Amino acid sequence: MNLPIFLLVLPLGFASATYFPLQHPTLVAIATFNPLYHLAEGLRALLLGGPALYHLAVLTASCVVLIVVLVPLEMRLLQRHVLGE
Repeated sequence: MNLPIFLLVLPLGFASATYFPLQHPTLVAIATFNPLYHLAEGLRALLLGGPALYHLAVLTASCVVLIVVLVPLEMRLLQRHVLGE
């Protein structure tokens, strides 16, 4: 169970400007597609009184897209491997 955390969540956390500001243009470009980046920036804006609507809207849209794409994929894999299609 630790493997997905180390391979996916930890790099996403470091590439989301959560722990330190991102300076390199490539990392900034990658962070704009990262849902954790928009979550962190949206929460910072809410706590510090900045504009949070853009980041929260992008976060909501990316979560909806991920759910629409990943839930059918997971259901198909579950049906194939567990239920024995």
